[in-house]
Amino acid sequence: MDPKYITKEYSIAVINHAIASAKFNNEKQADIAFLLGVDNSNIPKYKSGKQKLSPNNVKLLTEHYGMPRQAKGEYIEAMLYKSVDEYLNAIDERIKDLYCSALTELFRSPKVMKAIASAVTARPIRGTNNSDPFTRMQFSYQGCEDEEIPQIISWVNDAIKTDSFKQWYEEMLSFTEQQSANESYRRQHTPPPLNKGEWCNALIYPDDIPLFFLLADYYFNFSAKFALPFEGTFKSKHYKKEPVVLTGDEILNLLPGYHPFVRRTSHVFLEKNFSSLREKPDIGGIDLSSELGPFKDLTPSEPQIFLFMNKDMVYRLYIIEYWKNKKFDIVITDIPQQEIFNVFGKLQETFGFDKQSEFELRTKVAEAGGFIPGARVL
Repeated sequence: MDPKYITKEYSIAVINHAIASAKFNNEKQADIAFLLGVDNSNIPKYKSGKQKLSPNNVKLLTEHYGMPRQAKGEYIEAMLYKSVDEYLNAIDERIKDLYCSALTELFRSPKVMKAIASAVTARPIRGTNNSDPFTRMQFSYQGCEDEEIPQIISWVNDAIKTDSFKQWYEEMLSFTEQQSANESYRRQHTPPPLNKGEWCNALIYPDDIPLFFLLADYYFNFSAKFALPFEGTFKSKHYKKEPVVLTGDEILNLLPGYHPFVRRTSHVFLEKNFSSLREKPDIGGIDLSSELGPFKDLTPSEPQIFLFMNKDMVYRLYIIEYWKNKKFDIVITDIPQQEIFNVFGKLQETFGFDKQSEFELRTKVAEAGGFIPGARVL
């Protein structure tokens, strides 16, 4: 058996089952110690969980005495956190990882490279006269040739490192902040043009701005070693799933009033200002429907939160996060009995439960035979 699947709880269950089976067969704990090749003093340590059985010892015991019977439970594959604090503190980084994954895929796509090159046009690499209106119109119509795309992308890689690009990004952040505060602002104003400094030769239309805003967001916030097209893979430490059997009874289903999952400003701008996103996203004359599709899944809604208590009065929290067509299962494993109401307070502050929910929690804990600090048991 893989050592990572031998939890303390499983080790205790195996040794206790072996002891019970040995007693039924008129054997002693010394016989179990002999089978395992350990001293008799090790058996109490296995029983208490102070020491875990090795994979080989688990194999010996289950072959000789059979598998232990577990309490009925629900099998899920979930991300595990030891405490509510650990889960809450990881939320912002987890959201950032979701966006980093989507942006990584976006900016490794050959089709997106072609869209960026077509939006910029070949003017920056051909050294044309900036003030010639006919030339501007000609390049606007032609975009670029396929063989010019690598050279244009190379130019973009240099241009995004300039002060003018950073200044434009800061202007975009200010623009979107005013948009959020005043909905009519969007109808009365257009986004800051990307046409200053090194970008004066580019011919980026307002309809193409969302892609470059995503590019700026990625460059300034996500990737220290960035170059188009992005190479390599992105791996998050937060989305590793482990198999779990959640035992005990569900004693409460908490319904949040809101959620703490904040979307990136560049993503909100993409949705608000690029109305064709819902139909046929066209940037630089290139249809990017499938490439921008993953961003539709980065739309969170209120999660579901369940509180479980098993026969040993151990609490577990099971949280289901919903992101459009995706969902993430999360289990918080260590919730001390005496801390359950402090834990609830932290969740209430983050997810906005109704005040009545705390009274309901106390009621359900009492019904399940749980411990309520400060309450007299009559």
